[in-house]
Amino acid sequence: MSLLKSEKNPISALNLFDSATHHPSYTHTDAILYHILHRLSLSIDSKLLLHVTRIVDLIRTQKCPFSKDTVLVVMKAYSKNSMVDKAMELFQKMREIFGCEPGVRSYNTLLNAFVVSNQLSKAELFFRNFETLGVAPNLETSGPHERKRQSPLLRGRGLRQLVLQWSEREMN
Repeated sequence: MSLLKSEKNPISALNLFDSATHHPSYTHTDAILYHILHRLSLSIDSKLLLHVTRIVDLIRTQKCPFSKDTVLVVMKAYSKNSMVDKAMELFQKMREIFGCEPGVRSYNTLLNAFVVSNQLSKAELFFRNFETLGVAPNLETSGPHERKRQSPLLRGRGLRQLVLQWSEREMN
């Protein structure tokens, strides 16, 4: 991990990751997977995003250990690069690919992907399904973040109204 972290160039870090992948007795840890996926998601080189999908396939086929944070970093990478459909596909296949159920953080991540990509009607529809899917919005969904700034999820006027209605129902 320290060798991977010390590598400043994302392409060199990816090459190091790939080299370790091909070593027969090596198994990636969640920390390694998270780190390389996070590094790729921060890169300004959009070609590196193709490797995110390849690493997700590696996680699935080799049954690598992972945390939900690893799943979220992939969804955020897709979202940041205007690949909301890929984020949605990953969300829908979380159980199949990762063996876990989406939680409120993955719902928020996908909701944010719709908002950031200006797909507010999809965001509103998705938010309306929170309740039917058994997920309760949390502070990240419905209010200011810890840093006292407006949640990016509330930029859409219709979404703000939905959250307020939900909050009022929960308080009564």
